[in-house]
Amino acid sequence: MKFCFGARSIVMFAALALAWASTARAQEFDTKGELGVESRLFSSDDRGVTEDRALAAIGRCEASYHDGAWSARVRVFGRADAYDGSRDLLVPEEAWLEYRQPRWHARVGVELDNGSVLEIFHPADVFNSRNFDGEIENLEKLGEPAVSLGTVLGPVTVTAFYLPWRIEPHLPGPHSRLSGLPDGVGLGDAVWVSRNGRIDSGSRADQFALRAETRVGPADLTFHYLHHQDRLQPLFAFDSETLKVKPVFLPVDQLGATVQAAVASWVLKLELTHRDFTEPSPRETSLAGLRQPDHTTLAAGVEYGWSTPGGGQTSLVLEAETIFGTTAAERRALAVFQRDVGVAVRYAFNDVADRQVTASAIFDLERSGEYLVSLTYRQRLAEVLSLRAGVRVIEAAVGGDDPVGLERFRNVDYLFASLVYNF
Repeated sequence: MKFCFGARSIVMFAALALAWASTARAQEFDTKGELGVESRLFSSDDRGVTEDRALAAIGRCEASYHDGAWSARVRVFGRADAYDGSRDLLVPEEAWLEYRQPRWHARVGVELDNGSVLEIFHPADVFNSRNFDGEIENLEKLGEPAVSLGTVLGPVTVTAFYLPWRIEPHLPGPHSRLSGLPDGVGLGDAVWVSRNGRIDSGSRADQFALRAETRVGPADLTFHYLHHQDRLQPLFAFDSETLKVKPVFLPVDQLGATVQAAVASWVLKLELTHRDFTEPSPRETSLAGLRQPDHTTLAAGVEYGWSTPGGGQTSLVLEAETIFGTTAAERRALAVFQRDVGVAVRYAFNDVADRQVTASAIFDLERSGEYLVSLTYRQRLAEVLSLRAGVRVIEAAVGGDDPVGLERFRNVDYLFASLVYNF
């Protein structure tokens, strides 16, 4: 993962602040982390260029400090794969310094933000860049450099963000089963389109976001506006000279809202967003014909939980998502899940091993026979060891010359497992 000098400077700033804090007040300093291995075994696709297996070492280290109004945190994640070097990753997930008062707070550094209230679909959660080599419905987040200032205005908490750098997502390389690249075609450098529609260079950009949070009766409400570079719905341009596909990232303005309300044993949830893209200028001939349609996304769901006679806890999640304001063809090309329903059932044994089983399925409402099904089991093997294992199956129609939706991941079925030591 490439970070510009400025982003690295923020990481170093927060790390130095933590180092100073640890020597000044050791009792307020805390560290933790994890080391482990993870593996994936795909069903064979009979292609020599792709890897049907993955075996990676993973690690995460976190240091945090809190003393009165001051707090800081640094968390770094790394992955090194034995079979596919394009999966290697070393990124700061968080690296920030914060000063907080009862009615306002300020933070500077690298942070993760969760803008979603739903469990399966996440149209409102677009703040962070992502690692696309993972579970397509729940991609790993990369830390986002930001300066934020929040204040309390009566019943409303308002937070403003300034985002000075564009963080490129981690896209799967040509050897990954999740890349979708044809044989012999590599992945080129990212292309950033500026607000005037021209190709821009470098990672510097003036971006900002605004979020308001409040509570009305039993409901938690949030409203947000983002003026930034989109990284979740990239376009792709083929370079005939280098025989590489270049990801193209457009500026976008997003307005959105989320609602979450608890009613007895039920939790009702909703996310609504509208995205307005800037198109490439006609003078950029290398991007001719590329555009991303403006669109609105609505996702809603309900969650219900109950206890079983054996002492376990069962949760049932039902959600649906749809994109409108576009043609059917545009909608299918916009996102993997453009008109789908999802269901998940989770059973927690509530025992000393913290055993848990989750089964989930996502079905396309427009294309018959297109679905994603997964089964996951997790538990603690000892006080400091944890196991996670399962299977994922993706089915879709035969992809054409330009596959869309789950067609891009047709027959990408795999077993997965991870063993992690926590310290």
